[in-house]
Amino acid sequence: MTKKVTATIILIVLISAMVAALAGCNTVDKQEAVKVLKNALVESENGDNGKIFYWRESFATYREGTSNHVRQTEVNVLCDLDDIYKFIRIAREGEYDYQGLKVHITERDDGKNIYDAYYGGSDDGRDYKAVAANGVDYEYAAEEDAAYNYVESDEFKAKYSLSSRLNLLDELVADDGYYEIESAQKQGNLVTINLKVTSKYRDFYEKKHGDESPLDGKRVLIEVAYGRIANVMTYRDEPTDNGILTMEYESYMLEISYLGPKFDVPRK
Repeated sequence: MTKKVTATIILIVLISAMVAALAGCNTVDKQEAVKVLKNALVESENGDNGKIFYWRESFATYREGTSNHVRQTEVNVLCDLDDIYKFIRIAREGEYDYQGLKVHITERDDGKNIYDAYYGGSDDGRDYKAVAANGVDYEYAAEEDAAYNYVESDEFKAKYSLSSRLNLLDELVADDGYYEIESAQKQGNLVTINLKVTSKYRDFYEKKHGDESPLDGKRVLIEVAYGRIANVMTYRDEPTDNGILTMEYESYMLEISYLGPKFDVPRK
């Protein structure tokens, strides 16, 4: 191999290493990670168009046989978009002043739909509330402003609003003694935070809610994308079949995007 070829290879390796370093993760100190987390909660709930969102939440138990038992809920709140994909807003009182507002909610137990509901305008030009539970066909009710009325209801706010999910993190960061940040990294517009909850938090949560927190586990991973909460995952250990070793599994997951997949409200 000639010196010229060797020098060229070394140069390529050095350039590759520099590119990889620039594209890699940067460590975020723990104090800064706390600020990122708290600011992300405020931005997620109160930022631009914070009322249009999609979230999916999953709870998994230890394996039963060969798989984990999973309960899952999905909530998608959509509105009309203009030609440059901006949300179209209209003159209306309230926070949900969006044109073409519609809602889709699905609850599943081990993959089987146990609740499925739509609210909003269908392609026949009418507004519907369409609800199906436990495999029963949809029950329809023609209702003007069905989606708007529902998102403003106490039931939606308590069970399906974005705030109802993020309240879990709101409670966690309410006291600096409730959690310990182990590490945090930043790559582009994504900040990944690893933390563990403390016994102080466990006691607080159990006393207030009468149950263990979904965040109580081996570790919690939180992803903040573009200044908003994107993913929350709790990991726990479970024994393997031989009972000697353990393996990590995802006991809780919350995924959030601020523009969900398109859907159509079924017509009667």
